Amino acid sequence: KALMAELSDAFIALPGGWGTLEEMAEVITWTQLNIHLKPVGLLNQFAYWDHLLKWAETSCDEGFMTSTSQKILCVAEDPEELIEALATVQLPDLSDKISCTRVVPKMAGADVAELAADVKS
Repeated sequence: KALMAELSDAFIALPGGWGTLEEMAEVITWTQLNIHLKPVGLLNQFAYWDHLLKWAETSCDEGFMTSTSQKILCVAEDPEELIEALATVQLPDLSDKISCTRVVPKMAGADVAELAADVKS
């Protein structure tokens, strides 16, 4: 993995399974940690990754992800558009690393004590 990452100029995830998801998450995390500053693209043909993109939006809304971290990922339905986006993307400055904005997310109005009680039972 390390050699592949070193030799790559960018990363593109095609529709796939667990391994694809893991590899994409890893290179995004490496950008967050300043291990590399290479663009990451997601080819979203036939809306394959729509649920993952909705999860990322929810993670941002709930405070688990910053809007800056969402800018790491270029998304397009067309391969040529994705290549263009990767070639022109301005990666965010992550020199101070990204962290959650809150320790306890808002959880869509739920009471945290109530949630904790549910987990224990």
